[in-house]
Amino acid sequence: MLLRRRESWSGKLIRAKLENGEVVTLEKDCDCVIHEGPHWLYMDDMDKKLNAPLRERAMRGEPLAFKAFAEAELRRLGAKRSEMERRSITAILLEAN
Repeated sequence: MLLRRRESWSGKLIRAKLENGEVVTLEKDCDCVIHEGPHWLYMDDMDKKLNAPLRERAMRGEPLAFKAFAEAELRRLGAKRSEMERRSITAILLEAN
């Protein structure tokens, strides 16, 4: 299943579909004790959570919040895209442990 907007990575087996069609498990790549899976994916999730208040304000029609949210999401998604391209990932998948 693809990750849905409000789902969390905790307690999930994180897998990815590669450009060649192969599905692989995304392993932990750091010594952090507060998350599982790759650090870049954890940081993406944290950035998304940090952007949530801006998104809420933007949805209420605050023009400056909309601009700030758009800029923050462009940075977040640009970094995520770079990480995925570097690893030849086309989709991130979740499975219950």
